[in-house]
Amino acid sequence: AGSIRTYSLIGAAIDGLNIDASGSWSFNPSAASYQSLKEGQQRIIPVTYAVTDEQGASSQNTFNITLTGSNDAPIATYVAAQTTSEGNSPISGQLTASDIDRDASGNSDVLSFSLFNAQFTDASGSNAILVDASGLALTPDASGNFSAIPGLSIASSGAWSFDPSNPAYNSLKAGEQRQIRVNYRVSDAGGLSDNAVFVINLTGTNDAPVATYSTAQAITEDALDASGAPRKLSGQLTSTDPDAGSIRTYSLIGAAIDGLNRSEEHTSELQSRQYLVCRLLLEK
Repeated sequence: AGSIRTYSLIGAAIDGLNIDASGSWSFNPSAASYQSLKEGQQRIIPVTYAVTDEQGASSQNTFNITLTGSNDAPIATYVAAQTTSEGNSPISGQLTASDIDRDASGNSDVLSFSLFNAQFTDASGSNAILVDASGLALTPDASGNFSAIPGLSIASSGAWSFDPSNPAYNSLKAGEQRQIRVNYRVSDAGGLSDNAVFVINLTGTNDAPVATYSTAQAITEDALDASGAPRKLSGQLTSTDPDAGSIRTYSLIGAAIDGLNRSEEHTSELQSRQYLVCRLLLEK
């Protein structure tokens, strides 16, 4: 009775364990060396300690700490920026992530990848309008995020590809910039996840216009109108051009046609596009 006893750990230090001389001890299961335990995986930690009195007599004993692993979230690591031009061949890559959880054989968790959302910005960093193949504007959510990226596919394995020839990008003019922010998610089998972003810098190229006017015309030689003046034919040549804001001009191919005159007149600006009017005048 009345002896003074001191306590100490026998053997190598144990991560997270502290024993002071009075015998008070504590154990921190969040130490880095335990993070590799998978959810439900157990590790038994034997703690052998000694007690010694003031005369130097001592004894030792052991107690076990049974540590059960919990699921740790994976960390998305792929952030490599990509650069391509509208109409180019597809580009591809492999999303990456780390997960500290390991099974008894040292194998890591099975991870799966998916697109979380996306943003499209112009050269100034402002949100940009995106259109589908039919020319209809795609609608983002209230935060300006899109749920899909035309031309982009992400497999659950993390393999991704992007096709810059997708019609949604045809409206880009030559040299016009779009930055596509790809916000992807990696998830483990336990449902924990992490998000990261990589960007695709897309530069527009010039797309050829398509001539669309092919309406047949008919008139009688020396025909007169109601006022007795020579009757003339006139019309409006038409075309389409996927490049937004393109300025198009028209010209005759081949030899001149007697009585045919092409006059260029600027019309008003409509939806940021300018059109040139060409009149066909058939005169005797």
